[in-house]
Amino acid sequence: MMELLISVIVPAYNIENYIERSIRSIMNQTYSNLEIIIIDDGSTDATGTIIDRLAKEDQRIIPIHKKNEGVSAARNTGLDIAKGEYIGFVDGDDYIGECMYDHLLSNAIRYKADISHCGYQMVFPNRIDYYYNTGELLVQDNYQGVYDLIKADKVEPGLCNKLYRREVIGGNRLDERIRINEDLLFNYFLFKKSSKSVFEDIPFYHYMVRDNSAATSSMNIHKMEDPLKVIHIISKLEEENIKFLLEKRYTYLLEKVSSMRIDNKNCELKEVQRRRRIELCNLLSSNRLKANYSKKEMLQLKLAAYFPAVYRLLNYIYGSMTGSRNRYKV
Repeated sequence: MMELLISVIVPAYNIENYIERSIRSIMNQTYSNLEIIIIDDGSTDATGTIIDRLAKEDQRIIPIHKKNEGVSAARNTGLDIAKGEYIGFVDGDDYIGECMYDHLLSNAIRYKADISHCGYQMVFPNRIDYYYNTGELLVQDNYQGVYDLIKADKVEPGLCNKLYRREVIGGNRLDERIRINEDLLFNYFLFKKSSKSVFEDIPFYHYMVRDNSAATSSMNIHKMEDPLKVIHIISKLEEENIKFLLEKRYTYLLEKVSSMRIDNKNCELKEVQRRRRIELCNLLSSNRLKANYSKKEMLQLKLAAYFPAVYRLLNYIYGSMTGSRNRYKV
């Protein structure tokens, strides 16, 4: 197995306090035949300097410095030069367990899978959240893989807990016009193309949740519109028997957008919210949703559409009691 090269692509932008831990977690993998491609996406802090210092320490590291174009462009730069038979991604502020790539590659080979992926944990400043962490192992054909990817239940839509066979990526690249859920769209095409995937629910990937990370920073047009755009693109391509899942996910995204608190001074976002709220109201009035939604879910949708302030209050109370503010993970 040691002759197989794994290319690990790491985008990095202004994360001087996190990048060294991330890179060292890759350097210290029990599987050592790695090509570590680190793309400094125009950082203005010490990120680039730290990358160059570590590259002098480990010849497996390939540092690339480029102008700032966003995480998708950085990942695509890595894909363009990657030489490995297998390809993985790690975000520059996250870190991985020392056996992750050993484990993912072993499963890929054992089950002849194009995609091998594992569980993960979300690391907050004051707590760690595990998602399932059951140790369950699933071997799936491409239909079931796509189904679970869209359902966003056990299969995480992100890139970084996965190892891809080079051939399944081929010429596919991330859509640089989409900044939110671009990983879901990319994964959709890869799972659709794959013959088989294997998932083992062991949390080798550690996802850092920071106050100023892309996931938690202030609202913008991409956060409101891109996830809906991604589901719309997939819906046009997908078979009828998965469309109900896509519709449910799309409706949930409408629920989120409709209930967001947006500054009245932000006219552009308020207009987007107004249009999406009308879309949700039209769905509710058409009675199309009743067949696939429980009474509780219908109530939540109606609150988001007609009484968003009440929806936010109840969601806050629920989150305070359970530690979770979202009904679904999107």
